[in-house]
Amino acid sequence: MLSKKERIPKALFDTYSKKTKAFPSNSFILRAHFTKDGTFRRFSVIVSKKVAKKSVDRHQIKRSIYTALQAMKDSFPAGYYFIFVNKNESALSYKTELEQISKTL
Repeated sequence: MLSKKERIPKALFDTYSKKTKAFPSNSFILRAHFTKDGTFRRFSVIVSKKVAKKSVDRHQIKRSIYTALQAMKDSFPAGYYFIFVNKNESALSYKTELEQISKTL
């Protein structure tokens, strides 16, 4: 799980979510706002009720993505990253798709 410093606080969500570049995937859309100072990376995972009706399932999806991000967070350039989940997939597919996207950034 990512630390609180590595997650985007709700106060900054509206500020940076509008100025992003989209990187679509099969099971999610990664939206990135790159910063020039290069000192930090912050992530946010958004799972809609359309993806999973139960909050337990939504939080499980978020935890699996945050766990995958924990291992590869240094491969992303500095900036803010918003992950909007489209489909309910397995944790393995999230990790492989995140690896592929981090290589293209």
